[in-house]
Amino acid sequence: LSAGSIPISDAAVAYAAFSKQRPLQGFYVLDAEKAHGTRECLYQAFTESGDALSKGTNVLIVDDVMTTGNSMMQAIKEVERRGANVCGVLVLIDRRVSASAADDIRTIYHFDAIAQSDDKGGLTRFRSDLASVVT
Repeated sequence: LSAGSIPISDAAVAYAAFSKQRPLQGFYVLDAEKAHGTRECLYQAFTESGDALSKGTNVLIVDDVMTTGNSMMQAIKEVERRGANVCGVLVLIDRRVSASAADDIRTIYHFDAIAQSDDKGGLTRFRSDLASVVT
């Protein structure tokens, strides 16, 4: 869950915070509970208060690639379980696979992709207006 999204979400948080000149909070959803520390499946980074997710917090889910959408849906459900609002989902590449979770993410949530690829990995669409997507 977290590995592919960590550098991308770090960059998105840093870019959006810098351009808006205000602090933003970030977090990572892990694929399993940590065996030590908080023993949670959520790692909260970039927080001053120590709790990036609380009831009513607006969240943008960021990931590298969406294929089936299963891992992203797992992250979304964890965020929603904590009472936060998923206001949007942003991926670098949408492989446009028709799968239950991926289709749900595209239709239920405000979804955007920087690029789309075909089934062979070739880019079929690329957005040049990244700044408007992230901010």
